Amino acid sequence: MHNYKRDNTSMVLAMRTHADTQSVPPQERLEYWSAYNRKALVGLRPSSLAQQGLLARQVNQHIGEIGLADITGNDHFVERDPLLVRQCPKDSVFTCHIKRGKAYFVQNGNVMQLEEGEMIVYDTRTPFLLGFLTQMHEHLIDMPIENFVRRTGISPPQLPMKLNADYQLSRMLLSLLGRTLDECMENTCLQESSPLVGVIYDTLGTLMRQQSNGGGNATSELSRLLAKRHIHEHLIDPHLTPSRVAQAVGLSLRQLSRLFSQDGTSPAAYIWEQRAMRAYADLRNPAYRHLSIGEIGYACGYASQAHFSRAIKDRFGEAPSQVRHNSQD
Repeated sequence: MHNYKRDNTSMVLAMRTHADTQSVPPQERLEYWSAYNRKALVGLRPSSLAQQGLLARQVNQHIGEIGLADITGNDHFVERDPLLVRQCPKDSVFTCHIKRGKAYFVQNGNVMQLEEGEMIVYDTRTPFLLGFLTQMHEHLIDMPIENFVRRTGISPPQLPMKLNADYQLSRMLLSLLGRTLDECMENTCLQESSPLVGVIYDTLGTLMRQQSNGGGNATSELSRLLAKRHIHEHLIDPHLTPSRVAQAVGLSLRQLSRLFSQDGTSPAAYIWEQRAMRAYADLRNPAYRHLSIGEIGYACGYASQAHFSRAIKDRFGEAPSQVRHNSQD
């Protein structure tokens, strides 16, 4: 039984929006889909050769800094050409998870075929085309480029990157990330500050790094990932320690420290880094403007406002009050 929690009055549920072309006249569906996505996701140009026109449904929501979309439809393709890149700028990295169907992706001279269960990670600042050859279902993750780079260690020149199940660890990580996205989209009471944000970044970063390196030690990678997930789920506990994390995932403290050293960090440093990142995001989030700076710090696991202010200043070069003020400009 835990004795830590945010005050219910400070909880903000992730807002959802949706679109469905079924009730739209066939001749207006493409423009309707384009207009909705321009606001909810990214500027793109849809097209469909299907006899009945574009039949598609989309649900969007944000958890923290991450946007999520659940999209189903018939065969169609979407294009983001150079004109749309200029007219509708978007500094994000997208990850598309093919839940059902077959697809193809074109960007920077790369042409990739995508099978069910595979993912493609790409930069929205570069023109692309994504097409579906059959009835389709995809989950899409929308991550700000700056945060994506900082939290995964992957840089834009490494994109686009196809993620498949060629290795045992790849299969495990793809399955884990897929289940996490399912959990996000199925939970209608998901909170804006859900710990699943950190879980998504960590799982995706691990998957991309091991794919680039040609496999890896499945046991150690999964143990480290489970430890990180436990940390994200208990960040608001001021009593969270490396010893408790090790106990939760069935490792000794020495084993846990050895796993984190492979990332160039320690369990304690990782805990405080994730608290700082979460607090920084909350300070910049308009949904939390009603909270004082001290309340945000406490909700992120900081026992005192002085410690919180010092940690944010050391990590981001600005005091918490400056972070909040600058986000309103």
